Amino acid sequence: MKYLMLASILIPVIGGTVFALFWRLSEKWISILSRIFILLTLCSALCLIGCWAVSGFTSVEFDLGALYKWYDYSFPLVFVVDVTSCVYLFLTAILSSVTVKYSRYYLHRERGYRRYFSLILVMTGGSNLLALSGTLDLLFAAWEIIGISSFLLIGFYWRRNQPVRNALVSFTVYRICDVGFLAGTMLTHVLWIDGDRFLAMKENASAILLHAQAAHPAILPIIAALIIFASLGKSAQFPFLNWLTRALEGPTPSSAIFYGALSVHAGAILLIRTEPIWGHFFIMRGILIGVGILSALLATIIGRTLSNIKAQIAYAAIAQLGIIFIEIALGWQSIALIHIVLHSLLRAYQILISPFIVAHALRVLGSTTPVPISISHRLLKFRKSLSSPFELLFYRLSLTDFYLWPSNVTFFLTRPQLAKKLRARVAKLVQIFLMISTALATCCAFSFITNTVNIFEAPHLPFAWFFGVSTVVMGIFIQKKHLNAKEVWIKIGLCFYFEFLVVSFISPHLRQSTLPFFLFLVIGWGLGSFLVFGSANRSLTRFHGLAAKLPIPAFLFFLSLAIIAGIPPSPSFFAEDLLLHSVFEQTPLLSIVLVGGVILTSIATARIFIQLCFGRSYE
Repeated sequence: MKYLMLASILIPVIGGTVFALFWRLSEKWISILSRIFILLTLCSALCLIGCWAVSGFTSVEFDLGALYKWYDYSFPLVFVVDVTSCVYLFLTAILSSVTVKYSRYYLHRERGYRRYFSLILVMTGGSNLLALSGTLDLLFAAWEIIGISSFLLIGFYWRRNQPVRNALVSFTVYRICDVGFLAGTMLTHVLWIDGDRFLAMKENASAILLHAQAAHPAILPIIAALIIFASLGKSAQFPFLNWLTRALEGPTPSSAIFYGALSVHAGAILLIRTEPIWGHFFIMRGILIGVGILSALLATIIGRTLSNIKAQIAYAAIAQLGIIFIEIALGWQSIALIHIVLHSLLRAYQILISPFIVAHALRVLGSTTPVPISISHRLLKFRKSLSSPFELLFYRLSLTDFYLWPSNVTFFLTRPQLAKKLRARVAKLVQIFLMISTALATCCAFSFITNTVNIFEAPHLPFAWFFGVSTVVMGIFIQKKHLNAKEVWIKIGLCFYFEFLVVSFISPHLRQSTLPFFLFLVIGWGLGSFLVFGSANRSLTRFHGLAAKLPIPAFLFFLSLAIIAGIPPSPSFFAEDLLLHSVFEQTPLLSIVLVGGVILTSIATARIFIQLCFGRSYE
């Protein structure tokens, strides 16, 4: 079983890597090899499920040792085979094989044919890793692989501006919700030894709860709230409803398998895995039930006002996900798993045939023939009971997605300017504070290097550099009208500098243990500098499409994004976990600040990548 489990994860990842490295493969060979890789993945997954069934349907844990160790910190490779993992693994294997066969013909002679299959296979491997993960650390690694693959698949048609804008919005929602997952995982390391293992949670739930309440009674509810927050964003629940419709800008097959079936259910899988943590609190169950009901109602209402067939399917999926969240909150995990399987198969089928339904309607019915719509008697009665002003208001709110995330909030993070009054008042203060903080930081760093002042006798300095990190982050997102890429890139480098000062001035041991993370950040920042400083100074208010003109620097900038964002298997992913674990033991408040700094700088790096490399260039 162990080798079958590893094969189901590694085979699609190896296939995606082969397609990424060999640029000159013809479409015929890509089609043949993709079919071979996906059939091997399907066979290994089905054989694994069969072996698990023969063994008596008992939960099995495989501990392959630690991938990385540093003093008391380790990153264990623990996998689990149980009901939840086999259900999700079966779903991934079946849908990925069907979608790959469909894509071979759907994307025939399409630009980016090789790139598409590379991303599909990597995302399939990430989904299999999500199913078989035995710890929160490993699940977060799969979570990040799915996130970066989704980002690239949504922006697959990178020569068009709208898909890449939507890719950035989806990536922003992913990263904001990663704050909850990353912080929650970090807190579990503090509370328990091996407490983040799913089988240990399930079998020793009462003992884990008693230990947590005795050691840190206030932390366990915080962990539960953070995990729920992460799951809401991944599954497009309230208030993160409308990013899912933006994610459907990618190719239809990838939308069917991931945003209609697999990726969108990752939040529900996270809740099922971590039920021993949040299930003890009735208020958390109540929040999940309330969010599920509200998401289902709003998604149903919004979906009825749309004319886009993919958007209607997306909001129907959000409504069903709300019901799945209610089932999980009520403790009906078996029903929720059955619901996930049936719902995934239905949505994947609907999205796959949606282009043909539209083509059939245009060809057979004609553009001028109205399509008959059946409306139930109760709905007509309810509509007649509404007053016309209220009905008009309701309709307008539905068209604007009830002004929910990310319609307004991501404007702050993804657009190059804010409202004029806010920008004019705050931007000057940010620049002044940035210059003062940089000067003070440089003086203290010089004193530290020359040993003229014992920095460690000044415990307030880490909080002063926390102010420096906050100032730099504000300087990145509160933009002037004509901000250029070089200015933002320099501010991202300053943010890393202040983060290093925060860590260095807490303790000498902490500086040594977290030095690898900052070395990787410097390497990532240097890779991105080839594109930013190697070309003309470019504004972030427009797209430049440099991936077509400068493919190698654009690829290096993507590697820079992967390192800065801590995407596995980049070394910064493990170094990031070590950094937060080490800082939290010394100063919990600063660890939360560093989580925010890591997430926001990755969003800013993704925005530079989108603006410089993607879109249609008018130069």
